[in-house]
Amino acid sequence: MIAATVSALASDSDLLGALERIAIDQLLAATRSVATGTDADAIKAAIDALANGTDEFAGRRMNRSIRAALTGKRVEQVLSR
Repeated sequence: MIAATVSALASDSDLLGALERIAIDQLLAATRSVATGTDADAIKAAIDALANGTDEFAGRRMNRSIRAALTGKRVEQVLSR
């Protein structure tokens, strides 16, 4: 989850406002911090918090990808797949 989030931020951070980016960075830091420990419940909670905190960002990334995939396509082309 950490690697996926870092990768997403590297490619699409322009989809985030400054406060959203700060919040995600804080969630990443918290997840990294507990990931080095042995408390499975704390690790799961941090991963869940990171997943929840990046849901909207993931949706924006998906919308961007769909728009890019459909750009220049006719409805018939999309529906015939």
